[in-house]
Amino acid sequence: MKQNRRKNAGLLLQNIKNLDYIKPVFEKLTDIDVPLGVPVLVKDVKRDILRKYLINNHIYCPIHWPVNKYNQNISIEAKFICDNEMTLVCDQRYDEKDMLFIVEKCNKFYEENG
Repeated sequence: MKQNRRKNAGLLLQNIKNLDYIKPVFEKLTDIDVPLGVPVLVKDVKRDILRKYLINNHIYCPIHWPVNKYNQNISIEAKFICDNEMTLVCDQRYDEKDMLFIVEKCNKFYEENG
């Protein structure tokens, strides 16, 4: 399980690093990381559009900190994270083919919306 998660996260990190509009929150795995997902920041407030595009392609990417009535009085930096963060899922249920499919769809989105 740990090995699959690490492999999947590594594949995502390696393959999204060249996309101009997605920046991983953490650029590399440490020796103790066993991620369920790879959190990314999506530039130019395209997160919601990208997320909808991925959902339409059967890829669900959670958003962990949406702005809501309970956290409206947050710093500019925190609001930026809330408005631009989503997670590319990479847990043990998935394999290399799935990770490359996510990257392919992210690339296609950029080609169409970049």
